[in-house]
Amino acid sequence: MKTALVTGASGFLGQQICALLKRSFLVVGVDLPSVKPIPQIEWITVKSPDDLHRLVLGINPEIVIHAAFINRKPPGLNDNKYIDSVLSVDIPLFKTIAKNKIKLILISSSAVYGNAGGINPIDESYPLDPVSIYGFAKKIQESTIQYYVPECVCILRLFNLSGPCQKPGMLLPDWVKMASEIANGKKRFMRVKNRITSRDFVDVRDVARAISLVAAKFPFGEIMNVASGEAVSLMDISKELQRICPVPLKFIEEDKDLQYSDVLIQRGSYEKLKLKFDWKPEISWQESLKDLWDSYIIEGYC
Repeated sequence: MKTALVTGASGFLGQQICALLKRSFLVVGVDLPSVKPIPQIEWITVKSPDDLHRLVLGINPEIVIHAAFINRKPPGLNDNKYIDSVLSVDIPLFKTIAKNKIKLILISSSAVYGNAGGINPIDESYPLDPVSIYGFAKKIQESTIQYYVPECVCILRLFNLSGPCQKPGMLLPDWVKMASEIANGKKRFMRVKNRITSRDFVDVRDVARAISLVAAKFPFGEIMNVASGEAVSLMDISKELQRICPVPLKFIEEDKDLQYSDVLIQRGSYEKLKLKFDWKPEISWQESLKDLWDSYIIEGYC
């Protein structure tokens, strides 16, 4: 059986990837010592992300799914050091992958598009114009991989992930956590930045399914969006959350003015992925939000 190595394997997406890939690959999950191993797959702990390239050299897998990334710049780390931390891991990793002709799926982000598209669906031909440091870091990562591994890579640009067991730190789990605390009498208000933006939410299980399809029939040199094709307003999210929550929710918007790093509306096109792999999203944003709520209320953060 062919070997697939998944970096960031214990993450929200990584766990779902590993669960699907083990049906057709010998899966090796890789992550840092601070996280729990995933059962029923081979697990390797690395003391530092800088060790990834040596690990790949030792295992020599058929394919690497590179999902590890620092999605939020740590407090106290300036932009230069944040970008340097990405490149210090990725450049030796990409060199090793290129030298050994290993297939690579890079997990990128719709943040590279910035405010492109507006109400129109964004396809892969849109220019990259990130407005956040995270989006800029992902754009650099894409450019770096296309320099070192132009032929053996497939880049997947994921839109906003959602689904059960998503940890706080992103918008939907932050909102669900606040709502659950209001339901439990621990908080009184939903304090949010604003509700004027619209985003394309795609369930993590649909995304993992797309990645497993790409891994099984690798499309060399392709770039593809993984999206729902729908722009959902945060106002609609708040109304659906109120429908789910058993007690009234009072929203307090603390900053109604858009900042430079805010994207007003984003909607992705998944037509390329549908054409090549007959993939389309199967889980609605409403079902995804309900499953996230259940994972907090019933399962206790998973």
